[in-house]
Amino acid sequence: MSTRKRFALPSAVLLLTLLLGACGNTTTTSSNGATSAPAAATGAAAPATNAPATMSAATVMPAMTMSAATAMSTETMSAATAAPVQTMSAATAMSTDTMSAATAAPAMTMSAATATSSGATTAPAGNAGGSTGANPPTTVDQVDAIDPTGKKIEVVYWHNRPQADQDLLQSMFDQFNKSNPYGITARAEIAGASYNDVYNKVTSAIQAGQPPSMSVAYQNQAAFYRGQGAVIDLTPFLTSKKYGLSAADQADYFQTFLDSDANPQYKGERLGFPTQRSMAVLYYNADALQQLGQSGPPTDWKTFEDVACKYSDPAKKHYGLAVQHDISNFAAMVFSNGGRMLNEDGSAYVFNSQAGVDALALLQRLFKNKCAVEVPASERNGEQSRFANGNALFTLGSSSGLPFYADAVNKGGKFKW
Repeated sequence: MSTRKRFALPSAVLLLTLLLGACGNTTTTSSNGATSAPAAATGAAAPATNAPATMSAATVMPAMTMSAATAMSTETMSAATAAPVQTMSAATAMSTDTMSAATAAPAMTMSAATATSSGATTAPAGNAGGSTGANPPTTVDQVDAIDPTGKKIEVVYWHNRPQADQDLLQSMFDQFNKSNPYGITARAEIAGASYNDVYNKVTSAIQAGQPPSMSVAYQNQAAFYRGQGAVIDLTPFLTSKKYGLSAADQADYFQTFLDSDANPQYKGERLGFPTQRSMAVLYYNADALQQLGQSGPPTDWKTFEDVACKYSDPAKKHYGLAVQHDISNFAAMVFSNGGRMLNEDGSAYVFNSQAGVDALALLQRLFKNKCAVEVPASERNGEQSRFANGNALFTLGSSSGLPFYADAVNKGGKFKW
């Protein structure tokens, strides 16, 4: 699959910021005052845990990976906008004064008073407590009529990237701040080390009526925000003739990525906008496989099971598979078996099909025969360290973790993988 796609955050922020202050107050709400709070404080169940790290395309196993066209890992998030009082989208949340025309983030959403990009959703301000923003535009004509001229607009983007990424993001925002004709300013803030950290902080900020303008998030988090009335449909912003993306710009995105933020629970509303995507992959120790008589990674689950058990030696703490309980891992196995997690219209779960049963049966056998070991959630990056130390032949993860695996292996076993 081509990697021609360009980094979309700048255009997302541009569209987002242009619209931010045009449909509400003249100034947007800052996210500085928001504090982190346990997810339980919001009365909602915490979203799925972070998706595991991944490996390079050269090491992806056809039979075990899930294609970008068929499924997205839970690791993607939306960078939309969320209204101050509203919730913010999975990828980003914009203040009620702002709206995003189409921001780029794992998934971006826009608050009811503002618009967000795919991946996250924003509910109408006022439904989640706090000050109420203006009614968000729902048609292309309403979006085109927005004029941010003369309005003091500040856009705040919450994310969980490391400092190096923060510096890069802010440099891009600085370029936008200097070049946009409306005097809009944008800044990025690290809101936590994980997506759940950001989620907790966002939900707390929503309750306090001071969410950031944009935030990174998973699609399920965007749906939760939408249920709180904190994000709105980004479709009119994406298709706006004045602020939206042209057909050529939209062609820069794989259609499946764009479609992934259309939430079937809310009649296909676009609750976010894709800024980053990853694939479920299998990491494997190539040197160890060769010693086991394998010329390459297994291409079916039966061979995978046989090789994993052949490698395992509990006395030496060697296991064929080191894995955490993660929905992404299970989903990837179901997809690789030709199954689905949800039916076509998203109205019912269907992972209890034969594909799902086979996936769970495999995991059950691997653990029963001591060919797999569970990595506790408390052991951060445990799969990476066990893989790097040679204690695991295989791990399941996502393509976004490739550099972290590379660092771990370079510090550990330094083997071919």
